[in-house]
Amino acid sequence: MEKILWIIFGAVSVLHLVSILLNRRHLRSISKVCLIPVLVVIYSTAAGVFQATALLALIFGWGGDTLLLNGKHLRFFLLGLSSFLAGHLCYAATMLIRAGRIEGLVLVLSVIAAFPLVYLVYRIIKPSKVMKIPVLVYEAVIVLMSISCLQLFAARRDTAAALIFGGSLFFLFSDALLGYDRFRKKLKYGNFLVMLSYIIAQGGIVAGLCTL
Repeated sequence: MEKILWIIFGAVSVLHLVSILLNRRHLRSISKVCLIPVLVVIYSTAAGVFQATALLALIFGWGGDTLLLNGKHLRFFLLGLSSFLAGHLCYAATMLIRAGRIEGLVLVLSVIAAFPLVYLVYRIIKPSKVMKIPVLVYEAVIVLMSISCLQLFAARRDTAAALIFGGSLFFLFSDALLGYDRFRKKLKYGNFLVMLSYIIAQGGIVAGLCTL
């Protein structure tokens, strides 16, 4: 059953990416809001250890996907950003709980690396005046989520944790690309690359959580 669900997720993902390339807006919207529900079913049925915080992270991610369908409007963009932010906090809590301990050296090094990373992404994106604080807060939270995933990998050092940490990096890339495309310069295949990396991110995290 789990394999069938992953095939369905792959099919919906391909359908969504193709709809972006073909500029089929209606199909693109429908396929986008179907991505996370499939992952919810996968996680709910296949996770060895079920965590409510992981399920909440997916639900908030679905909320963000839905709200960003109207992302051209600032209000919906901010609401979508807030929903994803809540999801990242839930993912961070999930990873720290599963890690069971804090790897001190890894934490110190990752926090030191986080400051120039957040600054660099911020400078590259160059958000509008009204979005400066929201973007900085969001950047800090998503980096926190990735650091939590790194903590899990440092504690376990297995394939599942590697998938989760890799997924968090794809999340960072996806959101940085989305910010660049929105605030700095429209990219020819921006939407395609944002969603491709986002699908890999969510899929990798869920796959890792299911095998922990």
